[in-house]
Amino acid sequence: SGRWMVDVPPHLSPSGKRKRLFFLDRASADTDAKRMLRQIQLSGVVYEAGPKLSNVTFEEVARLWMTGEVGRVETKKKRPISLETHAYRLARLLDVFAQKDVSRIGEMDVTSYQRARLAEGRSPATVNSEVRLLKQLLGWCVKRGVIERLPPIEPIPEPRKRLEVPTIDEVGRILDALPSEKRLIVWFWLRPAVVLARHSHSNGQI
Repeated sequence: SGRWMVDVPPHLSPSGKRKRLFFLDRASADTDAKRMLRQIQLSGVVYEAGPKLSNVTFEEVARLWMTGEVGRVETKKKRPISLETHAYRLARLLDVFAQKDVSRIGEMDVTSYQRARLAEGRSPATVNSEVRLLKQLLGWCVKRGVIERLPPIEPIPEPRKRLEVPTIDEVGRILDALPSEKRLIVWFWLRPAVVLARHSHSNGQI
């Protein structure tokens, strides 16, 4: 046809399908190819997609992984309550990633998931627990050669929980309110709190 073509392979195309762009001259084709390559490199698509699609969806991986985890429960290697917790978290992940090729789940997808879950009012701890499970399943894929490596996944900072330590006066009032036969054993329980309270008081924190 006398036109120049830029051939975008499936693993670099946002749609996951091969794309061909045509230009009237070589200079235009070369300029646009370099521009697209820079955008791809900056967006991390090259890393996230890998050299090719795995043709395995996250839903398929989740089903196989859960089958293995059920076997672990049946052989006493995992507690049933842990399986129930993982099943609940996995359901949230499937809402978003079910039909996505696991080779296409990357850093930007995880960040988008974190942002959406926080917008729904979920706590950082909850979102981090879900993303840890996602990372665990992707690690399962790496181990079996489905994908080459894990994408970079950064957890959400979680606010530190403030430890409420009774003051020395409060400890005294607790002991005074107890029957005499129980004071000694409770005193041994409370001794670490008393030491911490004295340390905090000496540092001006109380």
